[in-house]
Amino acid sequence: MKGKNDTTSALLHDGRFGHRHWLRIHQSFTLRVFATVLVSLLVPFVLRAQFTFVTNNGAITITGYSGPGGDVVIPAVTNGLPVTEIRTNAFFNSTNISSLTIPGSIAVIAYKAFTQCTGLTNVMIGDGTLSIEKFAFYYCTALRNVVMPASVTNIDSGAFYYCFALSTIALDPANSSYSILDGVLFSKDQTTLVLHPQAWGSSYTIPAGVKHIADYALASCYGLASVTIPDGVLTIGNLAFDNLFRLQSLTLPDSLVSIGNYSFEYCEGMAQLDLGHGVSTIGTDAFNSCKGLSRISIPASVTNMGDKVFWYCTGLTSAEVAEGVTSIGNGLFFGCSKLTTVVLPDTVTSLGSNTFWFCSSLTSVTLGSAVTNVGDYAFYYCSALPGISLGNAVQSIGNYAFYGCSQLQTITLPASTRTIGAQAFASCSALTSVYFDGDAPAIGSSPFIGDPATVYYLPGTAGWDAPQIASGDPSLGVRTNRFGFNIAGSSGIGATVQVCTNLSNPVWSVVRSFTITNGPYYFADPLWLNYPLRFYRLAGRTYGGRPLAPR
Repeated sequence: MKGKNDTTSALLHDGRFGHRHWLRIHQSFTLRVFATVLVSLLVPFVLRAQFTFVTNNGAITITGYSGPGGDVVIPAVTNGLPVTEIRTNAFFNSTNISSLTIPGSIAVIAYKAFTQCTGLTNVMIGDGTLSIEKFAFYYCTALRNVVMPASVTNIDSGAFYYCFALSTIALDPANSSYSILDGVLFSKDQTTLVLHPQAWGSSYTIPAGVKHIADYALASCYGLASVTIPDGVLTIGNLAFDNLFRLQSLTLPDSLVSIGNYSFEYCEGMAQLDLGHGVSTIGTDAFNSCKGLSRISIPASVTNMGDKVFWYCTGLTSAEVAEGVTSIGNGLFFGCSKLTTVVLPDTVTSLGSNTFWFCSSLTSVTLGSAVTNVGDYAFYYCSALPGISLGNAVQSIGNYAFYGCSQLQTITLPASTRTIGAQAFASCSALTSVYFDGDAPAIGSSPFIGDPATVYYLPGTAGWDAPQIASGDPSLGVRTNRFGFNIAGSSGIGATVQVCTNLSNPVWSVVRSFTITNGPYYFADPLWLNYPLRFYRLAGRTYGGRPLAPR
């Protein structure tokens, strides 16, 4: 049977036919000659029937597939031309393919070349292929077995992302770039964990000597409930443990310095997390939607945090950030609806936007004395927050920063405050008193709209002066169809213009309410001709639309 098998292998390798069930090769020499001639005549036709392709510089690039599926063998040669490339999305959603043989003439398996081939179970890659690009086999959910040759020197992160059934990775031992240890793919020197098959194992201990866990290395290993990371690991890549929803707890070694973006997102069952004492960088969305976490302590070693690190960790009730941490990014506790207590150190200088967005159970926040900026939406709809001390360094309060904090009753703004954004304290329905320790800051539109608050300022501070008719105002007097004048005052100060028709028995009525923003406010009364006498006065000082009073 050697002759039969050898001939079949040779025909497949030489690319003279594209489906291994097309023809049975017998030992008869006559039949062999006939088969060879027949196959060589059929291949161009079949290639055209199953694949769309282009010819470029004497080589063929496959751009699409429309064949019957089943066991698909991509030919290495057709019409005397080598098949050297498979384009991005060439086999996209080819759900009828069950097994695939890729010839070594294909040097690079392109980005998303076989995305969503959900019926694909086996892949054999021929010797000569050098690189498997990112998402090459993305969402091939039935893929169980992959055979890789010695020639492969690059396997991009995420090449087999969402291949839930992957259980076996076979690698030629002669490969100079990669190795297999206990079924797991590593770099040749086994210092980088590249890919853990997603379909097997309920626990895994990463071997000693590993320094780096690559992007997507253990992503979507749904069965893993326990992972042990040894001391010596330095970095955890992006999405490295993404979607390990059965993972129950995790202790990170003190050797670890960097956690990548989305590294542990959707590890929904993780109830305990120890970040160690060495990590300096935590990436964006690193623990996004880890809903089982109830408390977290961020060590002093952390110097940089990406955005939304604990985004929608809806089980989190308390958090503490150690002294030494300087940056916490935007949206650190975004949507953590059960979070009640947070302590931030004096080393944190800024609250990014959306830091506590919709933390509707938050009742206690300790801000460090170095915070200079409270970002947009920082405490948006923290509806249980009764009060907060902003420290003495705050310079700016962003747009909607405390919007909807319906239990907030009083707030004291330090003398350092220079700007207050639009609707910063709007819809704070219990807010009765806003105390300013310094000069009047610049304000955005309607910072206190929907509040019953009175604004209090300290005598002797600047910018709270009552508005008045501008002295020497050339616009004072009658103009075409109106009587008017300019009103001067500090930006943010408001007042009303009131009128009456009899000073001996005055009944004053408001004809205009306004806030001075950029320069004098011009008032004009087009109805003045309707009355024989009309008297005007300024009254009812306001700041940001709220009554203004000295303390």
